[in-house]
Amino acid sequence: DEYGRGAQELFLSTIGNSSICIAYEGLIPSDLTDPRAEKQLEETIQYINKTNVNIIVLFAFRQPAQALLEQSIKMRLSKKVWIGTEAWLLSDIAASIPNIQNIGTVLGFIMKASTVPGFQKYVANLLSSVQQDEFCQKSRGFYRHVSSDTLGTQWPKYSI
Repeated sequence: DEYGRGAQELFLSTIGNSSICIAYEGLIPSDLTDPRAEKQLEETIQYINKTNVNIIVLFAFRQPAQALLEQSIKMRLSKKVWIGTEAWLLSDIAASIPNIQNIGTVLGFIMKASTVPGFQKYVANLLSSVQQDEFCQKSRGFYRHVSSDTLGTQWPKYSI
């Protein structure tokens, strides 16, 4: 999916020409209802076993990550270090999959969010405008001209 591809591209560009060896790059199916999904997962795990990699960085959403982990257990993948992103690691799957310890150690990282230039100033201006009398008076005037039925603030009346 787009999340996995984007994160993979960012990771690869970040490591650049370092001495990190990327033995395998692959995509796992995001549509697990596809009849070919299980076969794709099996082929991915078989290839990982052939490469003898020790570390797997898994950029995936919750369900595809869970499917790969469960299939890895089912196929008795040798122990690896799994590095996950917040998209699946913050869910309970790492702790709730039976026998997850059989496939190694699961670690995770969370990508640091960047600040949006000008956002703090925008929020400060927005909050200060709410404190201005003119703004408050206009808001109260508008509210007086709008009925509670329009805003949907009345409880429905039922007769029994």
